[in-house]
Amino acid sequence: MWATKFLPINLNNDFPTCVEFLCDAFVCSYGNADEFETMAGADIYRAWLEDLVSTFPEGAVHVWHRDRIVGQIEMRLRDDLRIGVVNLVYLIPEERGGQLGIALQSYVTDVLRQQNVNKARLSVSPSNGRAMAYYTKHGWHDLGPRPDRPYVNTMEFDVDVIEAGNG
Repeated sequence: MWATKFLPINLNNDFPTCVEFLCDAFVCSYGNADEFETMAGADIYRAWLEDLVSTFPEGAVHVWHRDRIVGQIEMRLRDDLRIGVVNLVYLIPEERGGQLGIALQSYVTDVLRQQNVNKARLSVSPSNGRAMAYYTKHGWHDLGPRPDRPYVNTMEFDVDVIEAGNG
């Protein structure tokens, strides 16, 4: 059996994979990847990832399973609020709906606990019913539309309440 590994993103080798995964996440959320270019584009995204990899490598990881990259997690810490902000939780289509999703949530929970962070937040498009259902099932609470981006909702969970691997 192949172990699932969470390894820091190697931007020199795998940046195209990062862009592919983020664009697919936009398609799942909004029906197309147009917002990727509107919000950032590849150059700004790469600079943002370089900063994340250098300052918080546990927050910028590729998920390796069966000796290939099957997912990606991007998260950062907001010291002002002591909140973990999850920017991306991504699995390739053929791995969605299985046990790997639980492994990704466990990874996020474990890293945030190690950082003494007790809450996590993420944004999700209400039109992405599959993601909304998954997060709700796994203990995330919908706080409603984000004030700065009302077309996405903020979801939050209490890291201390959710046990790693809960599902």
